[in-house]
Amino acid sequence: MKTETRLGNYVLLRAAGRGAMSAVYEAEDARLGRTVAVKILSVPPHLLPEQRKAMVERMKREAQALASLSHPNVVTIYTVGEQDGLHYLVMEFLHGETLRERLDRGALPPAEAAQILRQVAGGLDAVHGIGVVHRDVKPSNVMLLPPGGRPQSGAQAVKLMDFGVARMPTDTTVTDNGSMVGSPAYMAPELLRAEKPTPAADIWALGVLLYEMLDGKPPFSGESIPSVLYRIVHEEPAPIQGLTPAVAGVVGRALAKDPARRYPTARALADAFDAA
Repeated sequence: MKTETRLGNYVLLRAAGRGAMSAVYEAEDARLGRTVAVKILSVPPHLLPEQRKAMVERMKREAQALASLSHPNVVTIYTVGEQDGLHYLVMEFLHGETLRERLDRGALPPAEAAQILRQVAGGLDAVHGIGVVHRDVKPSNVMLLPPGGRPQSGAQAVKLMDFGVARMPTDTTVTDNGSMVGSPAYMAPELLRAEKPTPAADIWALGVLLYEMLDGKPPFSGESIPSVLYRIVHEEPAPIQGLTPAVAGVVGRALAKDPARRYPTARALADAFDAA
């Protein structure tokens, strides 16, 4: 008989995904009988004890803040827990397709991009409103729910996922062995300068996401991580063919190198795109 793997009241059923600093499992809540997602967070082993403690405490604070948030475009976090030195989040389990999977089939029509942008922006503004910066807005962290998945005004429902609760504001983007932590193509220039994450960094990432939805590829790419980082900091993205000047201006402002020149909120970006 196979022994169950449990974390608290949650029976882990299967691995559902893995990232640089976490692993996600489909699980069953043994008390309520519902399917949930359990995200086990990895604390980097090279940290000093005081750094580990500070990271875990910040992670708990952000998770608890997110657990208090109820928004149709943000994945619901049920609880945060710890067992045998493992720190984990319990979230709703979403069935759908990520925006990354959708983009693998090509660019999106502007109308479809607009409705996805609007919902991601609503989720981001709600998160910023409780003092949390996502820090990892990218297509694989946007879930497109199937029909019946709490749609809004007849449109496909969209949920923002995978918050960077395991990442300290002082974390560098490159580890000691030179590997990248996070997603370099979606990192704002100021993050690459090791500045403190602010909502403006999420606005930048949302601008990258909008560019990719319209063009089918992100604005900054290269054959190596250093070349991508250089282009983000020093170069302007190539114009997207076929855009009106008004739409191109919206994308350009979202990707401004200076955080102060970007849109003040995610919703302001979505409003400007709709108007253009």
